[in-house]
Amino acid sequence: MPDLRDARLAALFTQVFGAPITAQMLEWKYGDGRGRCTGVFEEGRLVAHCGVTFRRAVVEGACVTVEQIGDLMATGSKPGGLAREQSAFHLLLRQVFDAMPRPANPQGIAYGFPSARAMRLAQRLGLVLDVDLMHELHFAPRAGAGSMVELDALSARFTALAARLWREMAAGLGHGLVCVRDAAYLRWRYAQHPTHRYRFFALRGRWSWRPSMLAVCRAEEDRWELMDLVGHPAYMPQALRVLQACMAGHGAGGLMLWLTRAHAQRLGALADKVQPLQFHIIANPASCPDQPGRFVDRWWLTAGDTDYR
Repeated sequence: MPDLRDARLAALFTQVFGAPITAQMLEWKYGDGRGRCTGVFEEGRLVAHCGVTFRRAVVEGACVTVEQIGDLMATGSKPGGLAREQSAFHLLLRQVFDAMPRPANPQGIAYGFPSARAMRLAQRLGLVLDVDLMHELHFAPRAGAGSMVELDALSARFTALAARLWREMAAGLGHGLVCVRDAAYLRWRYAQHPTHRYRFFALRGRWSWRPSMLAVCRAEEDRWELMDLVGHPAYMPQALRVLQACMAGHGAGGLMLWLTRAHAQRLGALADKVQPLQFHIIANPASCPDQPGRFVDRWWLTAGDTDYR
């Protein structure tokens, strides 16, 4: 396991992704037992790396720990490149998946958002299943009614609202797969992020006396990204209409949302544009040896479930 302070880890990030990663970012992802890093070394050089972040999730009605794969990178340092069965890439992922089954995650359930190149390599080596695809939805401001009130993530009001809306979301999506979005997670993922800054909003429709949805947004000038929606799925169309009606008043000229395929299809009629992305969702084949379609189109995942947006 590479030390998070090892300069070779930052150097591999720069070589593969074209940009370094800070010690603060690595600590935020993997420190204090939140995850682990696995590396393959050749002659003292780090040639492959995969990070795993532990997430609590509701999987078919049960709350379990699943493992999110990220920071997957490798360099082809031997003849035959990364597609060989004895390549650093193959040895790395095999080691990562073999380590997954444990008391907190007995089925070794995992997901991740690999790049198109990493996805092709992993599939060619028979290491992963392709179970879903991210889509990007775009929304423009539109006349409508409702309210959008900004919240402080450290406030008691935020804590109570997040607790209620997460319970409702878990009940509405519990037949599938959805990662926990309670107040503690939302604070870690957004309020404590070492690089990006996010805004939290309580959304309420015209005829509602209490908020039916919590939205997390990342502002990039006037083009905002909707990172997360927390609440019962039945209220999500209404929440998107409230966002469209109120976003301009908060400085947003448009809104973008990432969603997995089935949910993008369900909400896509409300969007001005929907397009598929290159990011496929992977699963561990060992989690469903006799049910290869078990996780297909059943995840609720947004950009907030990535570790980099």
